[in-house]
Amino acid sequence: MPDRDSLQFAILGPLEVTAAGTPVSLGGAQRKVLMTVLLLEAGKAVPIPRLMEVIWGDSPPEGALRTLRTHISELRRVMGDDKPPRMLPRKGAGYLLDVRAEQIDVERARRLLAQGRRAVDDGDPVSAIAPLQEAQSLWRGPPLVDVADHPFAHGYAEALTELQLDVAKTRIAADLSLGRHREVIGDLRMLVARHPHDDGLRRELVVAFYRDGRTEDAARACRDGLEALHELGLDSPMLRRLQEDVLRGAPDLAWAPPRSLGRPAQVAPTGSGGHQLPPDTPEYTGRDTIQARAHAVLTDQVALARGTVTAAFAGKAGAGKTALAVHIAHRIRAGFTDALYVDLRGTSEPLEPTRVLARFVQALGVSRAAVPTDPDDLAEMYRELLATRKVLIILDNAAGEAQLRPLMPTSPGCAVLITSRSRLHGLTVPYWMVDVLIPSDAVELLAKVVGAARIEAEPEAARDIVGLCGYLPLAIQIAGRKLAAHPHWRLARLAGRLANERDRLSWLEVGDLEIRASFSLSYEGRPADEQRAFRLLSLPAVNDFAPWAAAAVLDVDLDEAEDVVDRLADAQLLERRGVDATGTERYRFHDLLRVFARERETGVGTAIGQPASTAPSAHPGSADGERAGDGHDARSPAAAPEGGAAAGGGDGHGALDAAKPDDPPMLSGEHRAALSRLLYAYQVMLREAVDTFSPGRVRTLSADGPDAGFAAQAAARFARADLAEVVRQPLVWFGGERSNLLALVEQAQAAGLDQPTWLLAVEAAEFYAFAAHWSDWARTHVLGLAAARRTGHRLAEAELLTSLGEREIVLTFEEAFWRLDAAGADPDGEPAVAVTQGALERLALATERFARAREIFAGFGAELGEARAVRGLADACRGRGEFAAALAHFETCLGTMRRTGARRLEAETLVALAMTHGDRRELADGITCLTMSLSIARELANLPLEAQAQRRLGDLYRYRERPEQALAAYNESLPLLAELPDPLWEPRVLVRRGDILAQLDDHPAARRSWQQGITLLRQQGSPELAAAEDRLTAPVTTEPTQFTGGRLLGAFEPAYFIARVAASRRSVRLLNTWTDLVAAPHRDAFTDAVLAAIDAGAIVQILLLDPDSPAAAARTADLSHRIDVPAEIRANLLVLDGLRERLTPVLRPRLAVRLYAEQPLTTYHRWDSGALVSSFPVGYSSAAATQHEATISSTLVQFVEQHFERLWSPAGSAALDDYLRVPLQVLRSDADPVDVRAEFVRLDGAVYIASPELAALLRRSGPDGLVAAVAGNGRHALSGIGRGRVVPLRDDVGAGVVATAFTQKYGAARDGLLRLSSVRS
Repeated sequence: MPDRDSLQFAILGPLEVTAAGTPVSLGGAQRKVLMTVLLLEAGKAVPIPRLMEVIWGDSPPEGALRTLRTHISELRRVMGDDKPPRMLPRKGAGYLLDVRAEQIDVERARRLLAQGRRAVDDGDPVSAIAPLQEAQSLWRGPPLVDVADHPFAHGYAEALTELQLDVAKTRIAADLSLGRHREVIGDLRMLVARHPHDDGLRRELVVAFYRDGRTEDAARACRDGLEALHELGLDSPMLRRLQEDVLRGAPDLAWAPPRSLGRPAQVAPTGSGGHQLPPDTPEYTGRDTIQARAHAVLTDQVALARGTVTAAFAGKAGAGKTALAVHIAHRIRAGFTDALYVDLRGTSEPLEPTRVLARFVQALGVSRAAVPTDPDDLAEMYRELLATRKVLIILDNAAGEAQLRPLMPTSPGCAVLITSRSRLHGLTVPYWMVDVLIPSDAVELLAKVVGAARIEAEPEAARDIVGLCGYLPLAIQIAGRKLAAHPHWRLARLAGRLANERDRLSWLEVGDLEIRASFSLSYEGRPADEQRAFRLLSLPAVNDFAPWAAAAVLDVDLDEAEDVVDRLADAQLLERRGVDATGTERYRFHDLLRVFARERETGVGTAIGQPASTAPSAHPGSADGERAGDGHDARSPAAAPEGGAAAGGGDGHGALDAAKPDDPPMLSGEHRAALSRLLYAYQVMLREAVDTFSPGRVRTLSADGPDAGFAAQAAARFARADLAEVVRQPLVWFGGERSNLLALVEQAQAAGLDQPTWLLAVEAAEFYAFAAHWSDWARTHVLGLAAARRTGHRLAEAELLTSLGEREIVLTFEEAFWRLDAAGADPDGEPAVAVTQGALERLALATERFARAREIFAGFGAELGEARAVRGLADACRGRGEFAAALAHFETCLGTMRRTGARRLEAETLVALAMTHGDRRELADGITCLTMSLSIARELANLPLEAQAQRRLGDLYRYRERPEQALAAYNESLPLLAELPDPLWEPRVLVRRGDILAQLDDHPAARRSWQQGITLLRQQGSPELAAAEDRLTAPVTTEPTQFTGGRLLGAFEPAYFIARVAASRRSVRLLNTWTDLVAAPHRDAFTDAVLAAIDAGAIVQILLLDPDSPAAAARTADLSHRIDVPAEIRANLLVLDGLRERLTPVLRPRLAVRLYAEQPLTTYHRWDSGALVSSFPVGYSSAAATQHEATISSTLVQFVEQHFERLWSPAGSAALDDYLRVPLQVLRSDADPVDVRAEFVRLDGAVYIASPELAALLRRSGPDGLVAAVAGNGRHALSGIGRGRVVPLRDDVGAGVVATAFTQKYGAARDGLLRLSSVRS
């Protein structure tokens, strides 16, 4: 991407944008019009209606706004405008091009003209020539030639033509002043011919003729001018006087050398120089790294000898920027002859640079009377004074680059220290952001102010004070001075006062120091829209936020929200936290700034909905994680009594569960709306994350009444901003937002926003259950339950009771069976109540909740809700050992789920039913249930559900003494668990797989599996680690029981393998260069076997060699060219692609084909319980080689499985569909992008395409043609080619080679071939 400072824009001729001299392609005509009008109005916001008018005229087409946004996005992309602050931001109801004036040729021309004109006026034409020549060179043709036929451009074009004439006139005036009369006559004649009525130009032509000794031509030029004006009925007294002067030879017309510049005389200083440094701060603390680096820059003697050195600091109010600059200045003062300091008042009423220059020259010894009044003379005096001195200058509290540039010296030996609230991006100097102090330095600063003895006496209170001050140096100094003024106060007293947000800022006042006043300077200097955003964004009780959340609070589009928060961050009113794991920029308030913002909005410093008299309490999801609620690790239950009152025991068993909430506080309409918009934005994002993570959820609750509008608005904003990408990794997104969700649920319930309270709680239960966030699950649901009861929403109450009951079931089985250190095993016929003491109480609580929920659901006729409650009752029966009753309940709820089409609920219930069959030793029925659950999970593409069913299949086999089958199931579940990822169950399954391998006497493999699980448990700090490590202490043997097992076959037997494929229900894998199985005479039998396996629930994975790889050609040579290996593979691929097309879209992912490129090592034909393995013999096909038949648990097969998994990964192979087709996004200048999948070949680095759809688009495209870019996830082999222009393939000699390549790859000729020709972007 181009660097924004390297961009140059030219409109004095054809529109041109360059980056470091390289042209940047903008695209079609519409984008050129858009860029032109933005350049003409650079620095000003151009309203969207105005942009649409200049592009499309009075009648923009339907979808014009969407196309405009696409154009804006593309302009940002080609200009590398992807990081804040943006060059092309959204500003109010329009867009603004924010670039420096020097980057636009017309602005440079104006600046150069002003420079040249000033030199001419000062009598220095020599200095005028260079800038005027440079200005003239900027015209490359008629201005705005690309948009000349657009009405909006006519006025601008005329103005630019006048500017060109003005430059020419000034240049000619400079040349005449220098005596270049003869040289300018030609230019003057041309200009006079173009502008015959411009008597000023005519005068210059007459003077040039006269001074060149051509008196007759001069007189004739006067006559011609007067006659031209006379034809218009005009006269020119000036030309008449000039005519008379020519005829009488007036001496005034003769040339005289230009006068000298008349520079002001050197001013002798009247004093000894400037010594203006403020006093150093005696208690200055911290910033050691910044100090060291800035000191090195400012004392670099080599750099000082070359010119002025500069260091700059930026940071929020109270961060200590000035103190740092002054402290450094005192350390280096001895190396300079003079020191100057000025507060530029950048946050209030910025000082004019000329006023500062006047101060500085007086400080350097010039008397007040000798200070020039002309700004240019003053600047020149300043530079001359610095030329013979080594001056250290502190420019404190700068407003911006324009204020600083006149004050910046250029003389060698000078150094400048700059401070500002915002980072000044226009300055190319070393810059450091001054943030808050680290905790240890903050306590040290407090100790220096208060005294070390008081800090040592109350260290905890000292840490609390600096923490409540947000580690901000100014706030800590104020707190310290208040304590120093009251030596009898205990530190805990001040800490207690600061803990109350309502009065916190009032307590941070002492003498003339006040943190509130410091913040006010930053706040008051911002525009009204930023002030409003600053206030409203402080109201939600979140730790940080993303731009989409800000858009919801402020009720603006995402682009506008991004621009507003970026500007607030630049102004140091918000902090940038960086980009989170989803790729989204995040922002937060400093604690004291948040209190200040809330004061400005509500009059108190607390969040809306929060009592003002108490400080916000820590909650799970903060830095303490789950320990705040559980007292143990977040991922596993422990001895803490979560079912009791502290966790919301409920319904007579827990105070919180049954509590009636207090009446909520009254909120203003704007505050209620802002918080509601945010809550429903989170609900929409959370819903999208849940559906992405675990598809197929059936919901029984939705917003109604007045809240329905907020929900609809949130959904529309989500779709408009295309936020699905943000939750593309749902677990990552939820992990980042978890603490915010809990805080918002608490705030919503306290503020009386009841519907979003329970809707967020119910939606988040999916992730709470998966990730074992037991405390969050309880806390949100207890609050949701209170909100539902407050408004009498019975269905919400039933939903929350059901979820709380499910939590008790999960915790019961966790403690009894699922943890690695649990006493019981699941399933083994022994109920949970016989294993753990607390199980009976938990199950009783769960049963009560399910029964109440069932009663409510039944009363409303909510069948699915009632079915969920019945399923919960079945789980409770199973936990008590009432297996027959559990089976009856499960069958009852399954009937409802099947009747209503609730497929995901059905699959989840089938897993629980399978475990009940396992308890009853009904293995076949359990396997049937899990097979059905797997089929539904795959149909829904629900990875968590598939992983659960697969690992539970392993549990079922394990406890029914089927170790081989258990091992196979665990092996198949582990890739799924790793893909999610599931940090709870992946290590558990790895450890249990090791148990199975040890049972099979394969101890080396067992230890490897245990060690893998232990590594994950150790990374998580899991309390189950000790139980896993105990496995490693058992005695082992170094020899596995079996390497291959089974038998040896003299050659590959297709019929034998095909029969096993047909009987497979879980997994079929094939690894080879090519396979005879899809060629005659085996094709039909193999195809039928694959379809049968897929129908039965198997996943078929086939790895073949890439026919275009060097390895394929090498294998052909190895076979002495008797077999054309690439041709065989291509034939295989076409058959397999056709077989995939026969499958329904739901089943198609179950047959996957990938192509690897590395040298083949082995062949592999695997079915559910075994595999055939062979090596690649030299000189003949692997089908003729000896085949080793082995069980899945054998070391040989496990080794090949690992090899297969490595090749199957995206890094090791490419998908068949990517080999046969390339996904293209076709960009058109006059319409929306179109997605096309096209066949392709690549020859000698060029890409050729066959696509009837693309060919048709090309025929219909305008003169700009089509530009296409490879779409998708970046893994396609062509992803690196960038953008290309789609052009027809010319019918020449090369076309025949391309056509042959398509025939070889696809088995048939292709018509209408195209070429993807690279374009520069």
